[in-house]
Amino acid sequence: LFRSIVGTGAPGTGTPVGVYSTTYKSAAGWTTSTYNVHPVVGFKTGTGYAFHSRLYYPNGKTMMDYSIGYPISHGCVRMYDEDVAYIYNNVSIGTTVVVY
Repeated sequence: LFRSIVGTGAPGTGTPVGVYSTTYKSAAGWTTSTYNVHPVVGFKTGTGYAFHSRLYYPNGKTMMDYSIGYPISHGCVRMYDEDVAYIYNNVSIGTTVVVY
């Protein structure tokens, strides 16, 4: 059993409750014009829901948003770097994910 302080979906963009599976992994994560998160471990097939780091500036090196521990994301599970790295390094694709 893995437990961590996380940031889940904010009101209106909640993390979907249910039983899913991990679907993909990306070490580089996602980069937009305003932020980067890395690494990323997706869950819930066909969606953008994932475990990922807190937000970095697009360069991926400087943290932009340290927020965690309360509903803050757009539905993803925002985690401390070392916690999402553990999931990335140790959890296989197809592993069951339970969101409640």
